[in-house]
Amino acid sequence: STIMPASRLDIAFVPFGTSTHSQEFSDAGTTEAAYKAIKVSSFALAATAYDVMTNVELAKNIKDEHTRLSS
Repeated sequence: STIMPASRLDIAFVPFGTSTHSQEFSDAGTTEAAYKAIKVSSFALAATAYDVMTNVELAKNIKDEHTRLSS
């Protein structure tokens, strides 16, 4: 984003190359692999947020880099 730093995390729970707009993809969303992928990725996002909120130097570095790259 040009307004604030942002990131995106993709999680894998279907075979590589599976179309996102397919019945196979939809069916895979109810599997144990999908639940595990969501659990792991949500932990990663929460841990990242914790790091940024509790580490002043890290937050400053992120802000400085974002300012530099979006100028």
